[in-house]
Amino acid sequence: MKPITPPNPHTKTTKTPNPTTAVEHPTNPRDVRERRLQTRGM
Repeated sequence: MKPITPPNPHTKTTKTPNPTTAVEHPTNPRDVRERRLQTRGM
């Protein structure tokens, strides 16, 4: 039996909508911050 995980409201901000953007941008703390702002603006 798998533990039921509650729906995360922050999944959109954490995950990138396009896999290509994730590949283009390295996983840097600064990049993540900028990406979060961009996704929020959208």
